[in-house]
Amino acid sequence: MASYGTVPATAPPVGVRRTRVSPMSDILLYFIALFIPPIPVFLKTGCGVDLLINILLWILGWIPGVIHAWWIISRSEGAM
Repeated sequence: MASYGTVPATAPPVGVRRTRVSPMSDILLYFIALFIPPIPVFLKTGCGVDLLINILLWILGWIPGVIHAWWIISRSEGAM
């Protein structure tokens, strides 16, 4: 019989946050984003506003394009 008030073994302890490790494909996308940031953004989001924003940022400066691409990759981890 199950006793009431106990936490199942699969639940994380209170206050502990589970973090997911990026799969190998995301690590590869982070590396590609260092050189050509729009490619990983296109692979993650398709042809849309995020891609256009990234292309504009990349044209304005390499670092803003890379930061935006890394943000897009981390925001949608595992969604590939």
